[in-house]
Amino acid sequence: MKPLLWSEPRGLIRAAAVLQHGFARTPERLSGLAQLLADQGVLVVRASIPSWTPRHSLHDESFLQAVGETVVSRLRERAPDAAVLGIGHSAGAAVVAGWMPQGLEGVILLDPVDRHHRIAGLVGTCAPESIRVITADPSPCNRHGAATRMLAEAGLVSIEETWRSIEGTAHPDPERVPATLNPADVRPTDLVARWACGRGGDADAVCAWGVAIVELLAGLRGETT
Repeated sequence: MKPLLWSEPRGLIRAAAVLQHGFARTPERLSGLAQLLADQGVLVVRASIPSWTPRHSLHDESFLQAVGETVVSRLRERAPDAAVLGIGHSAGAAVVAGWMPQGLEGVILLDPVDRHHRIAGLVGTCAPESIRVITADPSPCNRHGAATRMLAEAGLVSIEETWRSIEGTAHPDPERVPATLNPADVRPTDLVARWACGRGGDADAVCAWGVAIVELLAGLRGETT
């Protein structure tokens, strides 16, 4: 496993979180979001998980569990008094969902894609108050929202409460969230993501993702923003 990337708050640690990238992406793609969370008092760790090989990758369940054990234990070492949460984008949402039994106290799933039924595993094992979801417009890249619909049908999320839909945005847009939440700082969708998933939302819509993440994170912690 490659070295973990850390983003640390300047002051009091209010929570700790693993922030996981999606299929064929890298931790660096979520740098803006990681800094935004750190600015909110969250100690953030990002792990690099390969996508294309059969072993030591998103396709290797034992490897995923080993990574989960590592990141959760490291977070607890560095923030022993903080709640430890998982925030995952796309297939990364499925990764963190599968780490719930390893000690995560809640998850925020960003336009989730349920690889290997790891999100389905939340049904019957996790309480609704531990799960939050944010979605982009339905598309082939998010499998037309199938994972979120499954969670809603199971009573684990409800629209406008624990499930936020950011209209006018596309699957890669969480990667474009700037730490400042200033629309002027939103970067364009990269060419690979644009080819696979479309252009993405405008700058204001992308920043709405960041606002929603901060609000739902506060809700998981029982705080107000």
